[in-house]
Amino acid sequence: MRIISWNVNGLRAILSRNALDWAWAREPDVLCLQEIKARPDQLSEEQRTFPGYEPIWNPAERPGYSGVATFLRSPVPESQCGMGAAHFDLEGRVIQTCHPGFRLFNIYFPNGGRGQDRVLYKLDFYAHLLNLCDALHARGESIIITGISTQPTSQSTCGMRNKTRRSQALCPRNASGCSGSWITALWTYSVIFILKPCSTRGGPIAWTLANGA
Repeated sequence: MRIISWNVNGLRAILSRNALDWAWAREPDVLCLQEIKARPDQLSEEQRTFPGYEPIWNPAERPGYSGVATFLRSPVPESQCGMGAAHFDLEGRVIQTCHPGFRLFNIYFPNGGRGQDRVLYKLDFYAHLLNLCDALHARGESIIITGISTQPTSQSTCGMRNKTRRSQALCPRNASGCSGSWITALWTYSVIFILKPCSTRGGPIAWTLANGA
């Protein structure tokens, strides 16, 4: 199965430039877009139509902010927008889809760089996701997570910042007062990550398959 994940930072802008053509040319089974910043009713009929794909939209309640969309080549038996927590779900950050043998999470991860309240929000988001994946794993489910995360996976990366404005690293779980090593915790499960801070600038997205079980 081919899965493509892309933080588009504004769906209407990339549609106006036909920037999704490279993705459709690669014929993905699933296309996961993050930070779409649009509702379907803000798009023209042509922009909402993707031949051969069924879209699932989860825009934020706040206009022009956040939002994710998943495009499926084949129907899935189950899908869910959000994680079942209203204070996270109103920001339109998660779509879950169930596929043969695994559950796919399309996630626009929170950025903790706008004040202490958003740092706490980000940590709470990670904790809720970890608890959810814990419960799913206990039921025997395998998980794929797509998106861009700025979370370090080791003590050596604690406190380091990427050169891009949107990157802020938080401390791992074993650092004093922090609870951020959620990726390390999930590595003990059947979880695959497609997570990499990157810039596409007109070319195919760079993604990293960090772990598979």
